[in-house]
Amino acid sequence: DGLREEVFEFLDGIESSGGLRVGDFPMGLEWLNSKPLSMKKELKGKLLLLDFWTYCCINCMHVLPDLAYLEETYASDAFAVVGVHSAKFDNEQLSSQIRAAVLRYDIAHPVVNDPDMRLWQRLGIDSWPTFALVSPRSGKLIAKLSGEGHRSDLDALIPIALDYYAQDLDARPV
Repeated sequence: DGLREEVFEFLDGIESSGGLRVGDFPMGLEWLNSKPLSMKKELKGKLLLLDFWTYCCINCMHVLPDLAYLEETYASDAFAVVGVHSAKFDNEQLSSQIRAAVLRYDIAHPVVNDPDMRLWQRLGIDSWPTFALVSPRSGKLIAKLSGEGHRSDLDALIPIALDYYAQDLDARPV
């Protein structure tokens, strides 16, 4: 189909060009719902969706059902979601406050607290929430979507990307 061909061509371009390599998570960050994860180990071979959020952002709360839907829909695939908590205000940097929000909103996926917004800056994120989709082959950024209302976009892109990267995937749980 036309969309599949367009996405494959787009991904070919990203994989063959320089592109923005996401890189690993900075050392020493606090993790919730998981031990510290690495792009080179536990997340290698996963189509990774990074969710840049902060717990005082109502729009970030509005996309939680979308994330839960995607996690459930692609649970048997080599797809993973990691929340990257990027505080807007100083009081939002405390892991204890983030942990309370994770529990309050029943967030089950791994969450990393990036209080200095190092990942945010590295990827040029400029608003909450933002989704960043990462290649399982090269670790390059393949899509960045800001704001609400992207469930159908991601639900269209993810299976095509999983098909494109089929030989690179590792479906073992994170």
